[in-house]
Amino acid sequence: MATTEGRAFPGRTPEALRGYLGATFAGPPKLRSPPQDSTLYFDIKPEQEPLIYHESYDISFLGIENLHPFDSKKWGKILAFLKQRRTIKEQQVVKPNKASTNDLLAVHTEEYLLSLKSSAQVASITEVAPVALLPNFLVRRNLLNNFKMQTGGSVLAGKLAVERGWAINLGGGFHHCCGCAGGGFCAFADITLCAYFARDRLPGIQRVMVIDLDAHQGNGHERGLTGSQGDGHERGLTGSQGNGHERDLMG
Repeated sequence: MATTEGRAFPGRTPEALRGYLGATFAGPPKLRSPPQDSTLYFDIKPEQEPLIYHESYDISFLGIENLHPFDSKKWGKILAFLKQRRTIKEQQVVKPNKASTNDLLAVHTEEYLLSLKSSAQVASITEVAPVALLPNFLVRRNLLNNFKMQTGGSVLAGKLAVERGWAINLGGGFHHCCGCAGGGFCAFADITLCAYFARDRLPGIQRVMVIDLDAHQGNGHERGLTGSQGDGHERGLTGSQGNGHERDLMG
């Protein structure tokens, strides 16, 4: 299922997301402004559509991706389907930039990012046990970098949704990751980072509504945007199932 960072509404950017179950870590991070030298926001060509994808979204790593029920190549399949239906052409697709460490520090603790240098930690987050046995440089190159690229796509989609009225990032939507915790195949808090960038860089954006259509509660962005500590299976929080509560809007 693609991540849709939705249609722009006055003062808010809805997002449709996906995810799994998160795991706790240390305390929440202090809020920081996104780095001024970030390359995640950029202008696209007039002939391009705000459909964001990069070939590195798809994860193929020694067949290990087949040990998880999650289809780690679904993003490319979605784009191939759209091309086959002549909905979009290759030259119209927008390629994002990868989120840097400084970008990620806007929402993540240094402790959490350092923990990703442990292959065992990444194995726990992705729920693929054999990852723990691999050298960490391979894990970073073949797995974490993919997540960073998808995170960059989510942030860019927020900007393009406001400018074009809609935007779709075919990856991302890591709704079980917050600033100090990851889990359920969600290593980086792209939803929270998208919201922080929008509030910091886009005029008129003061609140962000998250519409989460996944079967599980998005406990990661809930912690990041509202400070709640939901366990991932409660319902009716953070906009899950479209409850529309005022507390679900980051204000």
